[in-house]
Amino acid sequence: MFRYKDYIPLPRWSDDDVGSPGHHRSKTPGGDRRRRIGQGFVVLSVLANLYFLYATFTSWPAPLDNYQAL
Repeated sequence: MFRYKDYIPLPRWSDDDVGSPGHHRSKTPGGDRRRRIGQGFVVLSVLANLYFLYATFTSWPAPLDNYQAL
């Protein structure tokens, strides 16, 4: 809407050729490794949840599943 009157944009990075916000990579040496480890945990969590959901709906009935009220 209304910009501050004395607004001055920050200078671009010296190695930035695109200028887009998502263009910069992590400057830490283990950034890509941490990202891959995090993605691995997310994938394992989704797979484990899908397995338990599948096992819940396809499990064999237990002897006490079919009872009658006395």
